[in-house]
Amino acid sequence: NLYQQQQQQENSVPQKPVRQNLDQKQPQQEKAVPQKSARQNPEAQQKEKKKAGQKKPGKENLTLLIGLPNGPSSFAILIGAMKCGTTSLYASLVNHPVICPCTEKEPGYFTNLDLPLADYNEDIFQGYQSLWPTWDSKIHQFAIEASTSYSKCPDFPNAAQRIKRLKKLTGAKFKLIYVIRDPVALATSFYRHAMTDINWGKHTVKKLLADGKLARGLRVICSYAKQLVFYHNNFGRDDILIVHFEDMVHHSETTLADIYRFLGLDMGAALDSKLIHTHSSKKRVTDFFENHSEHVYPGLTPEKMLAWELSDNHKKQIRNWLQDDIRILIDKYNIDTSH
Repeated sequence: NLYQQQQQQENSVPQKPVRQNLDQKQPQQEKAVPQKSARQNPEAQQKEKKKAGQKKPGKENLTLLIGLPNGPSSFAILIGAMKCGTTSLYASLVNHPVICPCTEKEPGYFTNLDLPLADYNEDIFQGYQSLWPTWDSKIHQFAIEASTSYSKCPDFPNAAQRIKRLKKLTGAKFKLIYVIRDPVALATSFYRHAMTDINWGKHTVKKLLADGKLARGLRVICSYAKQLVFYHNNFGRDDILIVHFEDMVHHSETTLADIYRFLGLDMGAALDSKLIHTHSSKKRVTDFFENHSEHVYPGLTPEKMLAWELSDNHKKQIRNWLQDDIRILIDKYNIDTSH
């Protein structure tokens, strides 16, 4: 009958429950397996690291694995070369408000501490950090120093390996700047410097003038390609910047802009976009003649000392010394030090 048919239709339609059973499990909205957190998922960790590596350097201070928590974590080091204007460049770079100066321009930390590589540990790193007592993590992005002994291997070996050791141990950032120049001009500046040193310099100069023998150390200092090998074996090319002395002198604004770009810093924040010339050679000569009479080098005046040049024979000897190194610089780095 009609009533029974109506009952059958109502029973065939599923009825909505009036109250949901709280003990019953709720159906999952998505069947997909939930993603692991970055801490649990190695692939996500790698992606995060990659993203972090894409950030411009110098924009934030690194979190060190070990070391003084309030000390510097990023370092800009002028590794040399000697007599290539590192004093002037250092004086210019510390003008940038986010670059913190060292207690001394040339501490030579990685050459003075002649320890086995394994002994370069947390204590050694904390000692290095302490060279920047004015470091403020809220202001500074780089701690800077300029030790030319770092590019005098083998006379001062293992600087590159020691810096790398602390970088790997601590997670600190190291950016290396290497200034080079015409080897003959460097040698000339070297001997002018030696003339103003009453101890080792006097002996070195007199040996040159009497015997015609160039100082052996010059060959080490001017072998730029050989020095670069030690650093490229331990650091990536993105961590090393080669600067030509002549570019610093004649194109100082562009050169400083290149350096700030290398460090990831804003050029506009620098107090002065031009290189500060310290004229350290002139000052040394002036001080020398104020403290020592002309009897040290009879007939030599301050003007003559500043204008002193190597003989043509010595210039040729230096070129012959370094012909292989000069060729490597041109072929491998596209750098001609003769201009």
